[in-house]
Amino acid sequence: MLIEFRVGNYLSFKEQVCFSLVASKLKQLPENVFLASSKLKLLKSSAIYGPNASGKTNLIKAMEFMRMYVLNSSKETQAGEPIPVRNFRLSTETEHKPSSFEVTFIHENVRYRYGFEADTEKIHSEWLYSVPNKREIKLFSRESTNFEITAHFKEANDLVKKKLVRENALLISVAAQFNGLVSMKIINWFKDKLRFTSGLADNTIFTMKYFEQNKEEMVDFLKMADLSIDDVSVVESQDFPGVFDKFKPAPEWIEKLKEEILKVKTFYKFKSFHKKFDQKGQVVSHETFDFNESESDGTKKLFFTLAGPILDTLRNGRTLVIDELDSQLHPLIILELVKLFNTVKTNPTNAQLVFVTNNTGILDRKYLRRDQIWFCEKKEYGNTDLYSLIEYQVRHDASYGKDYLLGRYGGIPFLGDFGKLVRRGNGKRSDIPQEKKG
Repeated sequence: MLIEFRVGNYLSFKEQVCFSLVASKLKQLPENVFLASSKLKLLKSSAIYGPNASGKTNLIKAMEFMRMYVLNSSKETQAGEPIPVRNFRLSTETEHKPSSFEVTFIHENVRYRYGFEADTEKIHSEWLYSVPNKREIKLFSRESTNFEITAHFKEANDLVKKKLVRENALLISVAAQFNGLVSMKIINWFKDKLRFTSGLADNTIFTMKYFEQNKEEMVDFLKMADLSIDDVSVVESQDFPGVFDKFKPAPEWIEKLKEEILKVKTFYKFKSFHKKFDQKGQVVSHETFDFNESESDGTKKLFFTLAGPILDTLRNGRTLVIDELDSQLHPLIILELVKLFNTVKTNPTNAQLVFVTNNTGILDRKYLRRDQIWFCEKKEYGNTDLYSLIEYQVRHDASYGKDYLLGRYGGIPFLGDFGKLVRRGNGKRSDIPQEKKG
């Protein structure tokens, strides 16, 4: 269960910001909240709004970077390699300072707080705390290559004594490589409980595997979205998936997907089945379509990118993070996807959904509490500010979506007069040389 995430001096985040899933004392929509421990209530979902280039996606990238580096920093391929961290570049104050990341979460009924600071050359600091009972205790802390290992983290003693932790590697990652009990729990939370849908290649591979075991569930998912698909099948093929040939040059995710498929030396094609009717409206047969060739981009997104991860997250109580949930999807589908997480019947495991959107249809007190609504706003000097609607005094009958578009909560673009582009020079851009007649 994700409690909160902090990031500073990374991409558009100059100062440290905190994204929190801790529920406030609001009493509305009690189904949207669950009891994580005796005194801690967490939110089942959270929406992030803001104009283009405000930093919404950068927040997701920060989470993804932290997960990636925790899982990979101890690998030998990272030895001597620069850390792929990107600090805030629009200020002289931050250009020589490390980026910071911290996450607080609950795993196997224990609360942990883990974080680190890093630049491209080394890990500047690292720390891990836990709350096994009521009081937070330190497991270890680190300043560069100087470590303080407490009695609660003895699994790292030999690693530190033998100097097995490189300056560009995380202690938690190295300790997990040596099967440290606590460090393995931290790694497993990042690996199994925190999921993203932004890696399309990974999601397509995941969908292939998930479909084999949960075909009926995934087909029902498409049926409920009113996509006119009656069934889906997958067949092995001797031909490399032709859909990849359309991408020239091929995007990175296409190349990655090709590599993964070539490893197993088995190709798959998904087929969709649609009802065929006679002149009286009676079903006479089913027509078969190549899923990639014939279905819409929105349908493919629902099936390949969202269906598997969402169903798996709900079943296993994970935290799923989705960037641009509303892209290519109808507003009513978005609403139903969010309802899946906010409803006890469909979310018995208390899974969590964090999503970026510009859809104001769901920005409504009927669906979201104020503490579930977050905004990113680009400030004067290019840095991103992150804040929640819970920080505002809002009338009990206020229309969140309408007031947001009116600018009462910030987090909207301040647009120029686009009409000037066509009004110059009687409809011609005056700053562009015009072709001479004759």
